[in-house]
Amino acid sequence: MKKKRTSTSFNWAISFIIFIPLVISLILSWVAYMRIHDFESNQKDIAHSTIERAGEDISNIIDENRRLVRLFASDEHAMIARLASNTDNLKLREQLQKKIKRFFPHSFAFTIADSHGNPLQDCPPVTGSKPRWPRVNAVNKKPELPDRDH
Repeated sequence: MKKKRTSTSFNWAISFIIFIPLVISLILSWVAYMRIHDFESNQKDIAHSTIERAGEDISNIIDENRRLVRLFASDEHAMIARLASNTDNLKLREQLQKKIKRFFPHSFAFTIADSHGNPLQDCPPVTGSKPRWPRVNAVNKKPELPDRDH
């Protein structure tokens, strides 16, 4: 009978030697899986919020540029209307180009367009400038920014 107890206790000892590391391994694997899952979820949240913030920033920049174009078109409506009616007037075009350069220092070229955004005149780019095209409308009524962009 003594042999049976030794063999039973030996079997239990072997079982615990196998079972305890197995349970610990399962727990550690589960913790590692949860940490990886949480990390991936956190990275997705960061990417999503970054994209939203970038979108908001770009939208704000576009809105501000549209506001500036509207202000400029409103302030210079008379000159724009004269240039729209006489597109070959180089002196008037140069005057408007200088004003645009002061108001939009990074402008490259500009287009005189009607209220529907149809170009009346494309003015050549200024030498040494980076490409950006502010659009200025010329109509008999108050100028508006067209929906279509270059």
